[in-house]
Amino acid sequence: MTPTQPAYLMRVVLFLLLVAPVTSLMCYSCQSSRPFSDCESNVREFRKGANSKFAVNCSGYSNMQHDFCAIETYMQNGEVIAMIRDCNDGKFSFTEDNYPYIKMKHVNGLSNISVCTYVQGQVTCASLCNTDMCNGPSTATWLHGSTHWILLFLWCLISWLLLI
Repeated sequence: MTPTQPAYLMRVVLFLLLVAPVTSLMCYSCQSSRPFSDCESNVREFRKGANSKFAVNCSGYSNMQHDFCAIETYMQNGEVIAMIRDCNDGKFSFTEDNYPYIKMKHVNGLSNISVCTYVQGQVTCASLCNTDMCNGPSTATWLHGSTHWILLFLWCLISWLLLI
């Protein structure tokens, strides 16, 4: 083996690493400002996964430092009044430094949990997750549609009452 062969092999390996396909997090991306929208509950479309009309590759979001999938939900009187599903880096559309959103700073995309807050008759929930298409709707049939949101609203209300 001549001294140039290892250098050639290193160049080939480096080239292969550079051109190898890079997989990025895939999330659902949609928004709605009306109850019972496709963004809220079109389970048939969400089941298509990466082939869904809502599917996006987060690598297209160059401003993000961390890739997460997110759901922001705003509910009033048990109905979703606004919903956002998209790629996210931990920053939401509300300001986390203001009351009542301070607790939203604790949303952690690695633990895949939701955090909700209640103020003046409105429940705001934020979720982060870090697996492909994890920000879709629940596929559990008994928690489908408005029943899911009513139960989530009640859980948030009870949690808020316990904090008082």
